[in-house]
Order: sequence, then C-alpha cells, then structure tokens
Amino acid sequence: MTLTLTETRPTVHAVGNIKLYVEEQRLEGPRGEVRLTASHFRVMQRLMQCPGVIVSVSDLIGELYPDPDMEGEDPNGCLKQILLSLRRVMLLLGAGETAIKSERGVGYFVNRRAA
Repeated sequence: MTLTLTETRPTVHAVGNIKLYVEEQRLEGPRGEVRLTASHFRVMQRLMQCPGVIVSVSDLIGELYPDPDMEGEDPNGCLKQILLSLRRVMLLLGAGETAIKSERGVGYFVNRRAA
C-alpha cells in the first residue's frame, strides 16, 4: 500500500499589491500583515473574490449577517465602519495601488488604482 501526500496550497486572493490568505484570515501588503476579525474578513473576502466587480450593499450585509434575524439596528452603518477600517488597514499595509471604491447607490469593489 502506497500513501501519497498531496500538498494543499493556501487559498489566496490578490489584487494589486495586497493578498488575502483565506485560511488564516490574514491581509498582507508591502509593509506587513494583519489578521482580520471575522466580520472584516468576510467583507474583504467577498470584495477580493472578483476584483473590479461591484458587490451590492445588500450582498455585503448578507456576508456580515448570514442569519437575517441577527442583523443589528443599523447594518448599513456597521458596514460603512468596517469598510472605513479596512481602508485604513490597507493604507497601513502600504496598499497605495489598491483601494476599496464605492459606486454610489450601487455597492463597493476593490481594484487597482489607475496610474
């Protein structure tokens, strides 16, 4: 009987100079890395799965609150705070060429900044 070990590679989403390591819930940039909270991770993962694609506010809120009964009083405000925090973390990590952008009235997306 022969055992074959298969190497599993970590799932990594990359946009510009930022990488999100899924299993570790870790965001990495040129200046370092940070482990994200569960809520921050779910939002960032959703945005980085399809770079440049707008994710609606309702979809992002669905990531934060998979069970609608657990939704707080102000889910939009909570989402905005998480996005603000993620933007600050990205700046600290040196993600100058990558940004979370908004499409007013539609949603958010992560993309490389235009040169």
